[in-house]
Amino acid sequence: MEKTIVYVEFNSLLGFSKVLKTEDLDINEQEALKNIWSLFNEEKIRLVTSGDDIKMDIIMWLNNQGCCVTDTLTPLEAIKEFEKWEKANKDISKAWRRIFYYYDRIEPLPKQYKENPANIKELSEELFLIKSAKDSDFFLDNLHTVKQILKECADAFSEIFSEDKWQDLSCIDYSLNWMILERTFKKLGIELDLDGSHGEAIKRIFGLLNRVINLGKKSCKNPRLNLGHIDFIINTVINKYFREKTSCIKHIMNCIYYGIEYLLTTDKKLIERFRAIKKENIDKLKSLPKNFNLLTPCELQSELYKN
Repeated sequence: MEKTIVYVEFNSLLGFSKVLKTEDLDINEQEALKNIWSLFNEEKIRLVTSGDDIKMDIIMWLNNQGCCVTDTLTPLEAIKEFEKWEKANKDISKAWRRIFYYYDRIEPLPKQYKENPANIKELSEELFLIKSAKDSDFFLDNLHTVKQILKECADAFSEIFSEDKWQDLSCIDYSLNWMILERTFKKLGIELDLDGSHGEAIKRIFGLLNRVINLGKKSCKNPRLNLGHIDFIINTVINKYFREKTSCIKHIMNCIYYGIEYLLTTDKKLIERFRAIKKENIDKLKSLPKNFNLLTPCELQSELYKN
């Protein structure tokens, strides 16, 4: 008898790793995740994912936590560098490391799709416009303000960085980068509180600032950047590294391509949106695997215990 195949997307990986806050994942969902992992350990089910896609999710997520994964560092090496910063919370970074324990255990799909098969081309465009996370995104709603903050930070580069420090590309100097953010927030009269209501947004801004500084160092030998170049760098970083908190589209595409019927996610808003789209476009979505659905841990647990 063939084992049931379950596709694991990024939010469920965070759930397995116990990185999600308790309020983001209730006790029943946590227990269901434990049971699903036990079934996997007992080799009763297969847990699969796209190694490349979920690795990129991890990199983008770490960036939103303020931890910058550069071209020369693996994510685990980047976490180690981040931990050298005096403000780094070791308990939190320890939780980040757990992600890789589960990531390494989950079976990678043999390859990513490189073409656009007919069944993917036929899908309704609405499927690719699925949005997740909270209805209101502080970061997205205030993107203009974020750009202004980054511009103000860039104005201070020459005051904080000596030329030697600026030309040092060996690592991210989180202490100096944070000093710039502190000065900028103080200048703008904004509270810099990582534990406050906008703490998550501040981490995301810090992650972008790290990228802006890194790209600035690579593109200019002097920390005194002209306004045009600052705008170019900030727009480049925003376009490349700003993404909504979760995006399940590529993982849905992988399930479609490989004919996988169960996609496990802890993102209930994504599930609601997908099911609404599926119901509204039933005639246009005939190419989906017959019983394809996005399931919460509790829903998947019920399905697995039926079989």
